[in-house]
Amino acid sequence: VCSAETWKASGEKTEGVIRNYGGTYYLCENGRDKLVYDESRDLKHARQLIKPYEKKYSKYNYAMMKKHIYEALLRQGFTYEVANLALEEVSPIDLKKEKQLLKADYEKAKNKYKDKCGPYELIDKINQYLIQKGYRYSDIKQLKEK
Repeated sequence: VCSAETWKASGEKTEGVIRNYGGTYYLCENGRDKLVYDESRDLKHARQLIKPYEKKYSKYNYAMMKKHIYEALLRQGFTYEVANLALEEVSPIDLKKEKQLLKADYEKAKNKYKDKCGPYELIDKINQYLIQKGYRYSDIKQLKEK
């Protein structure tokens, strides 16, 4: 699968680039019909895609945002190693934003399950919902104590 659009966006030449699942291969300048895999160029391109993906997935909490970015990089055809290395470029967690998202998701879960189950089941359902969303149990517990 060749995706020349993404390479044009990064300003790199598209001639001699073959993009498929498992990496990007480049035609050798001195060899004819010889393909070479260059992980450093792939990593550079993956790091350039991190910022747009951060913006796209900013509505999610930090753990889910990283998961979505990782999956998007894999869909683009980057290897697991390159995607993991590129994830190091994700900006650090914003605790204030994380708490706001947790509060919003807590209220959402509370409204969703309040009519469907009893008080003890409600607590379990809310915990399960928030943990599946990627929040830490300590943060959930701290929110409930307030």
